Amino acid sequence: MERDAKFDNLKLFLIFCVIMGHLGNRFASKSDMIASAQLWIYLFHMPAFVYVSGLFSKRSIDGAKWEKAAAYLFLYLFMQLLPVAKGILLGGVDSLSIDLLHENGVAWYALGMMEWFIIAILVRKVHPAYVLTVSLCLSLAAGYLSQIGSFLSLKRGIVFFPIFYLGYLTDVKKLTAWCKKTPVRIGAVILLLVSLVLCFTCLDALSPWRLLFRAKSDYSAIQTTISVRWGWLWRILFYVISMALTGALISVMPSKKFFFSVLGAKTLPIYVFHQHLIRAFLAIPVCKQFMASPYLSVKCLFFGLLILVLSAIPIFEIPLKYLMGIPKRKTEVK
Repeated sequence: MERDAKFDNLKLFLIFCVIMGHLGNRFASKSDMIASAQLWIYLFHMPAFVYVSGLFSKRSIDGAKWEKAAAYLFLYLFMQLLPVAKGILLGGVDSLSIDLLHENGVAWYALGMMEWFIIAILVRKVHPAYVLTVSLCLSLAAGYLSQIGSFLSLKRGIVFFPIFYLGYLTDVKKLTAWCKKTPVRIGAVILLLVSLVLCFTCLDALSPWRLLFRAKSDYSAIQTTISVRWGWLWRILFYVISMALTGALISVMPSKKFFFSVLGAKTLPIYVFHQHLIRAFLAIPVCKQFMASPYLSVKCLFFGLLILVLSAIPIFEIPLKYLMGIPKRKTEVK
């Protein structure tokens, strides 16, 4: 099946947002512009990625391809073993500790994909209304339950599953046709601009809500003047905002294939290795000095683009293709 340039462009933009979001964790305290950009990114980037993942998983789920879930388990184990391998090679004793049952870092997404595939395959013959209702109720309740969290990334898994499942239910052709409508595109541009302006003008007021969009914290961790008993409404607000912005991004994303669109097909190695490249570069004294000087936001943008390109080179792609079994599915949209 021929790749869809619109969704390759979208995936490229989203994986770049992932990189910039992680850079923001390091530099947001030094720049309000970076903090504002990071806040805006967190409104949509992971929900959009989850939705798109569900969007292109229909064939695997309907065909009960359990090997797909197994592939993401192997990917998770691979990501967990990377720091161990680095520790052995560099002699970093602290890097040799590993906890496979608790995950709050980047690898949570691989674990989440495994969980979502397993659940979606198990309930594929159940009426979608029942699945969405139950999953949404569990998601609303998850914010009150401190007992679940990093263990198997269950809190994030529960919160993001309705979005993944909604993507699975969506007809790609109908979605694309709807997004091409002129009123939809105009509304999408307005929505994206308004959200961007709010994040840059109301940073202090909106910052506490960033935890809600990361989906791994209890409602009680979100420090606002609104009572925590209304946390379930916060979660609904999270779904509304993130999915509205996801739809807006799909609508405005160009369908033309550019020279850089090919990177949209390489989001897996970028996702797996970008954090390691960031740490490696920032451990170099010259890079540290470079990032400590003025114009930090511009330098973060440049650094993010550099990491994006470097983490997409073939040497990082090769092991993941065999790990995920991609050579066996050359005709399938990734």
